[in-house]
Amino acid sequence: MNEVYELGLSLETTARKIEIEGRTEQRNIQSTFAEFKEEVKTCAQARAKMAIPKMAKKIKELKAELKLLSNDSRMKSKEEIQLSAALIRKRLGELKKQRYHKTKLTTAARYRIEGETISKYWSQINKEKKPQDLIYELKKPEAPEGNDVRDRTHSYERCSDKMVQIMKNFFDDLQHKPYTADEQERGAAIEEALNLIPDKEQLGIDMSPLAAETTEEDVLKALKMTENEKAAGLDGLPYEFYKTLNEKYKEDAKAEKRTPFDIISVLTGVYQDIEKHGCDHWQENSFTQGWICPLWKKNNPALPSNY
Repeated sequence: MNEVYELGLSLETTARKIEIEGRTEQRNIQSTFAEFKEEVKTCAQARAKMAIPKMAKKIKELKAELKLLSNDSRMKSKEEIQLSAALIRKRLGELKKQRYHKTKLTTAARYRIEGETISKYWSQINKEKKPQDLIYELKKPEAPEGNDVRDRTHSYERCSDKMVQIMKNFFDDLQHKPYTADEQERGAAIEEALNLIPDKEQLGIDMSPLAAETTEEDVLKALKMTENEKAAGLDGLPYEFYKTLNEKYKEDAKAEKRTPFDIISVLTGVYQDIEKHGCDHWQENSFTQGWICPLWKKNNPALPSNY
């Protein structure tokens, strides 16, 4: 965490310089924050390699030793190589048995502690395991209209990689389609949708708060409302990461032992920059990037438009 703290202080210093000297397309708080996240990920990956369990590390070393054995010039004969390989395999087998036994004991201990009380762990182990919906094929964009199945080989794609590309291209193209709806027709559709919302659930017509600039209070409130143990986004950083940084900031500010790193202030600066200048689409780590999980909703499951 100390490395992240140092990276955070550097980020705050750079953000202040940008505020004084002025932003550019290449140098702004969005690009600086993206670099910070990449550096944090690099630190986390390095830490994960250091924190590998001793048993797993030993198994990895033995596997590498076994792989290099045949090229060892110190071995005088084939029999000597076979004997050494047999000893390594025996040791590997023993370590794998120990690892399995340890995992079994850990699982049993956790079940004894958490398996009989209402908790997230209890919910997970007692939840009905439903099979995943599979997409077996997708209609190619260049395929003729209609549901003619006589030429499915050329009209439908079954290769997973190419199916992913078809789905990606379909949703990418949606973002660039020109808006052609009639304003009167659109207004009627909006009115019809709003009329379906019960009066007690309507938010009212005061939209002025949405036009106001994002504040630190807004960011802090949003962070507090996020749930733990949720899947991270494309950057790999979960909500808990930002919550932990904020808790460390409060501790450091109270103790007054070192300069605190204010992640809420940084996030607020990033969001305000987006509000004023939009997202930096040219960046690889742009805020506009995301991933799509297609969920079938109706009709022909081979058509991307039905997801």
